[in-house]
Amino acid sequence: MSRNVKGRRRFVSAICLAILALVTLIMIFLTIKLAPMLTDSSTQNNNHVVSGNLQLGANIVKQEGESIRGGKFQEWEDRTRVNLQEYSAPIFNFHNATPGTWQRATIEVTNLATGRDAIGFTYKVRIIELKGSGEDGELSSSDRAMASQIKVTVVRADGTTHVFNLIDCSKPENDVELGSIDVGGELEFFSIKIEIPNLSDNNSLMGGELTFDLQIVATQYLPNGTN
Repeated sequence: MSRNVKGRRRFVSAICLAILALVTLIMIFLTIKLAPMLTDSSTQNNNHVVSGNLQLGANIVKQEGESIRGGKFQEWEDRTRVNLQEYSAPIFNFHNATPGTWQRATIEVTNLATGRDAIGFTYKVRIIELKGSGEDGELSSSDRAMASQIKVTVVRADGTTHVFNLIDCSKPENDVELGSIDVGGELEFFSIKIEIPNLSDNNSLMGGELTFDLQIVATQYLPNGTN
């Protein structure tokens, strides 16, 4: 009789272990299956676009500026279309820049999502990775003087502007909100201009070396105001 009881206990224990193993496998499967759906706009897509699973399309449609070429200032323009989801190099190049130099990028943003389940988003632009000539990218006095004079001008799709100095790019108010796109295929354009004004006290910029980049961030948006 005791052998039968022990046998039943072993059988019940084996059944419980099998059920526990099955439940564990199901949980692992669901975790793997659902993980992509839980990604939000904090996911890093690449250096220029952070949109998670939102269907943001971002393309530079025009770059222009004025810089010294052949010993004199010359304006230039480039209408090569650049997909920022795929492009990893810095957008702005201010190597050996001088007062009076400026560059502007015009960027097209669209919501590529279509159909009844399309999700809208708000989006903003910010300057990231400001680094100087010092060790680990620290700003020297010349770097800091240059960053304090460089002016950043963002022009939104509605024509309103936001202006700040490059040295202040890490301040939250200079993550520039640009608007929202609800409908798949809708296009909006904004521009960002970087310039070194030709000021009377610009001798302090000599020797300054800066690198920085641009990043667009999208966050899920619902028309009823809940994110």
